[in-house]
Amino acid sequence: MFLFLGVLLFVQSLAGFIRRDSASSIIPTLDQIAKYEKEKMSNEWRKQRTVRSIWTLLVSSILFINAYFHFDSGEKLNLEPMFLFLLTIGILVITNIHLVIHSMKVDGAQSPVDFKGIHGIGK
Repeated sequence: MFLFLGVLLFVQSLAGFIRRDSASSIIPTLDQIAKYEKEKMSNEWRKQRTVRSIWTLLVSSILFINAYFHFDSGEKLNLEPMFLFLLTIGILVITNIHLVIHSMKVDGAQSPVDFKGIHGIGK
């Protein structure tokens, strides 16, 4: 499982680095949102995408290291369904809060200068 997730995130990170300036998406609605954000945020949008790709690469390498250390251990990954349910709900709540805050910042900004320092980028 760790190896599969590591490969998945590694491919996602590489795609992020290769398509750094592209605002295209598989989902048409997300495509429109990305184009709107790119137009409104300008250079900060590119910086944000780069940082996102770096974090994805970091998490991928952590998963690869974890897969390496647990490869011959013979341990089975046992997760309780209630734990997975609560983890999923927690991740969804945190993601939605982040997206609401991000949308408020993007929509409330008057110029690209207002984006200096968003998410710790550009300080």
